[in-house]
Amino acid sequence: MLQAIGKPKHKKTWTWIGIIFCVLLGVFIGTFWFYQDDLPPTSELKNYTLRTGSEVYDRTGRIIYLFAFEKRKLVSLKELPPHLIDALLVTEDKRFYHHFGVDPFSIIRSVLIDVKSMDFSQGASTITQQMARNMFLTLDKKVSRKMREIVLAIRIEASFTKDEILEIYFNKIFWGEQNHGVETASLYYFNKHARDLSIAESAMIVGMIQRPNYYDPLEHPDRAKVRRDYVLERMYKARKISEEEYIAAVNSPVNSKKGMSYGSFASDYFIEHIRQYLESKYGTEKLFEGGLKIYTTLDSELSSYADSTLNRYLSRIEHSGGYPNKFSDLPGNAQDVDTKYIQGGLVLMENKTGYVRALIGGRSFEHSKFNRMTQARRQPGSSIKPVYYTIAVEKGYTPATVINDAPITLGDWTPHNYNRAYNGLTRMRVAI
Repeated sequence: MLQAIGKPKHKKTWTWIGIIFCVLLGVFIGTFWFYQDDLPPTSELKNYTLRTGSEVYDRTGRIIYLFAFEKRKLVSLKELPPHLIDALLVTEDKRFYHHFGVDPFSIIRSVLIDVKSMDFSQGASTITQQMARNMFLTLDKKVSRKMREIVLAIRIEASFTKDEILEIYFNKIFWGEQNHGVETASLYYFNKHARDLSIAESAMIVGMIQRPNYYDPLEHPDRAKVRRDYVLERMYKARKISEEEYIAAVNSPVNSKKGMSYGSFASDYFIEHIRQYLESKYGTEKLFEGGLKIYTTLDSELSSYADSTLNRYLSRIEHSGGYPNKFSDLPGNAQDVDTKYIQGGLVLMENKTGYVRALIGGRSFEHSKFNRMTQARRQPGSSIKPVYYTIAVEKGYTPATVINDAPITLGDWTPHNYNRAYNGLTRMRVAI
């Protein structure tokens, strides 16, 4: 009895796989050509520069503020610790050094998982794709945007080395609270440079990339720790850290502390005075995107001490004098309020050089932006006396010169002493 002999089953499978592959390849090539004219040219990719703001330094050379639309401080890849780079790669793109901008294996794997779970939540974007999206595209979830992202990622891979892509990525990515780039994020969340991040801190900051505000260690330390431990686990399984390092990092507390936030401290009035001057002289774009280095005479520590001393003194007057409106009555997050409490200001100037070491224009910049030391019209009071006495000495007066402290009228103005009494003939040394 004869039996029909067909093709082996595995040959049919490979045939179908070949057909599917050819179809997908054709779709890919067609998509590439369709979208390539709608994307930035290669020359624009190569000339792409990250927007950096202008840094303000105090008298010691410490950065105290950053004028920028995007808070960013550039850092080179060579400065970053290896465990920070490893944390990024194992979490976001473990095949980064082996693909051409798009990882077909990750795409196939994510599609299979999505089809199996029917939730379509798996992502397959490489680091290069994420960079393309952040540099030139929007964040919408349309298929056309995804196709442009893929084409642009391939172009980026052809224009930059892998290390250059990583460096741009680390400096470009958004980390919440207006922080762009890993250096700015590290200073903000850990009060240290990115080069000094520990393994646990590196894992935490990388874990934030997915959802920066949701995994903010300052606002949501529990969420941040769960995400950090997930990154640490991936690092351990990929043999990027030892078992001892993994255990130590997992057991370490979330020691995030708000550090360099570029503002919101005692020198706010000083910074605002600088902004007005430089913006009028150089323009907004130059100030906020020109990468200027602004060196000032400000003493940050002295400013903080002067600010707290002024507030403490005026608060004591408010309470001892029974004033109805007090600074302490306002909530800590109050902004742009009608300041009916006692106000004050302070300027500390170095006599020898004229350098301004502290400029306090009010008790709270958040409450009122009005600078009472540079914008208010006020009587000079007794501060005018050294000026006039200096002129008198230059005219030949001496401490023994006798001055008649008697009533005087100048036009419609009749000045008088504080106690409304007059001392008659008085030597200048006594008067001063």
